[in-house]
Amino acid sequence: MFAKFLKLLSWVGLWRAPMVVLNDNAPAINLTTTPTQMVDMTARFMDVLVDNFVSEDRQKVSYLALEQSTFYKRNFDEFGSLLKKVDPLQMNDTERNLNFSNDLYNLLTIHSLLHMDSLPQSTLSVTDFWQRYYYKVGRYTLHLDDMEHGILRGNRPHPTSGDIMFKRNDPRLALTLPADPRIHGALNCGALSCPPLTWYDSSHLDQELDDALRGFCNKGVKAVSDSTLLINSIFDWWLANCVDDPAISEALLKAAEDQHYFTYHYDWTLNAPRTVINSISGGYNSDVGDGTNVDSEWHPGTHGSNSNTCSTNSGTGIILSSKV
Repeated sequence: MFAKFLKLLSWVGLWRAPMVVLNDNAPAINLTTTPTQMVDMTARFMDVLVDNFVSEDRQKVSYLALEQSTFYKRNFDEFGSLLKKVDPLQMNDTERNLNFSNDLYNLLTIHSLLHMDSLPQSTLSVTDFWQRYYYKVGRYTLHLDDMEHGILRGNRPHPTSGDIMFKRNDPRLALTLPADPRIHGALNCGALSCPPLTWYDSSHLDQELDDALRGFCNKGVKAVSDSTLLINSIFDWWLANCVDDPAISEALLKAAEDQHYFTYHYDWTLNAPRTVINSISGGYNSDVGDGTNVDSEWHPGTHGSNSNTCSTNSGTGIILSSKV
């Protein structure tokens, strides 16, 4: 009850959750990296995390196994320490844009959930979740909304509040980049309806982002019946008409022509195994890695509301635009 009261106060602007910088106390290590090396290390870090602690379909995270692993207890501190030393302005646009920032956003989401005393049933139920937890990246301090709306969307207004992340004279304005709609097929905020978790290689970035968005679009539309579609709400919020599956394209065209009834749907349930959702304090599912082979996989020195929460919006016509 008290948590709901604080959430209400936050919503009306009368209270803000205390700021938590997750790598603020990461111990110093005797290692320096170039900005390009840091980009590669971030991708490698996410690669290890996804391979060992994320389900095969890339939709669910074994948070409890990750929290208990040596990878989390040791490597997250090492990574956080290196992150404080890097200058993101020394990265080229590709590195800073969708490789580094996407991977870092997804990592910060997972790290934020692990930092909590107990897992929530939804990130939507956590007061100020997207503006509460930060990483220190060089001389900049960034939360999830800073990364998405400030950097990756070119400092455009927040779609819900209308707020601008980086005000005039904010030094973080130098980090902003031209908006790319493909980020919405890559960013994962810890919900079951989010795009699959993966990592991005700067040398193949464009193709990987195209593939990720195309795959997400094709899976984001389901035929409930011959006349009804269930559409991921991200289509409504952000995405362009980028579906390449002929059957889905035809169904969407019929929806646009009022020949299909459709419902927007978003499942905000935490992207954890069902055993965790059903009993948030226990166990993890066998379809997710347990991290038993993770310790030798990543070493920085080698590189220099409730379980059914959802949003729905119904209509008899559909407009898919290239919102970013």
